[in-house]
Amino acid sequence: MITTLYLMPAQQCNCRCDYCYLPDEEKGKMGDADFFISVVERFILKASASNGREKPQLRFTGGEPYLEFDLVRNLSVRFLESIPDAMVVINTNGTLIDESDLAPMFKFRNNIHHVVSLDGTESIHNARRHYNNGGNGYQKVLSGIRALMELGFPTYINMVLDRISAEGLGEFMWFIRHSLGLDTLSVSLLHSDDFPISVGERFALLQSAYRTAKKYDITLTGHHRLLLGDKIPALRCRAGEKTVLVSSDRKLNACQRFVGKDDDVPDYGEDYDFEGASLSKSECCYTNEVKHLADKLYRLYEKEYPQYLGVNQVDRILFGTI
Repeated sequence: MITTLYLMPAQQCNCRCDYCYLPDEEKGKMGDADFFISVVERFILKASASNGREKPQLRFTGGEPYLEFDLVRNLSVRFLESIPDAMVVINTNGTLIDESDLAPMFKFRNNIHHVVSLDGTESIHNARRHYNNGGNGYQKVLSGIRALMELGFPTYINMVLDRISAEGLGEFMWFIRHSLGLDTLSVSLLHSDDFPISVGERFALLQSAYRTAKKYDITLTGHHRLLLGDKIPALRCRAGEKTVLVSSDRKLNACQRFVGKDDDVPDYGEDYDFEGASLSKSECCYTNEVKHLADKLYRLYEKEYPQYLGVNQVDRILFGTI
């Protein structure tokens, strides 16, 4: 059964990142508020009737979900009013966050987690994540992060790790730990057809990240952890089994990485029952190449970082697919 509902209310974004995963033809699509309200209401009914042990989750991704700020805010409040012990996670670039807009969500702040994209130091971030109006996106993100933290919303940073961002890892982690006061960081490896990196180089990047994190007493998580699903069963990605993503074009996907990349994707219909049938695509995330990288990372954990051999709380907060 689906226990985590991902919503993509906006496939549009106010940034143009070099490595955006959405195909060009998918960008710019905006959703219909009434449609998403009906989806969440149906999910609430299903989750409320379930006797499952896992707490229901509502997660927003994009594009930039806060382009539909009122919708995201209202759905978050409605969801938590109905299921008070549930969890909401909002993945955002952080540039549109205003303290006054968050007021209606304040009483639920302990259950609303924000994952904010920040790729490194100011020069690295701005060179990769281009703010649409040509302004300083980095400073906008920091303003958003600080607003969230001042209000007490649990806040996490996710960075995309590659050759470029790795150059500033030490300075970036120092800033996270000592200036922002955060002790966790999510690291997503940049590897795609457009940005190919060998298994050896990907491992070297992760090895550097873990060693730097240890120096600054930071706990790492990130999508690379899900590669270990064959080695650490609790980290096995269950996208499509326990998760469904409903996009602004009313399509059903196992997770955001498949949006716009598969023509054979079912439409959301009024008979959809959140059972997740035919949505499981996680096997394609465990190729031989991925397993080779996972083997190397697992051996690194065994040798130097045994605390990462199980699922930690940050993993559970950042990933609804485990």
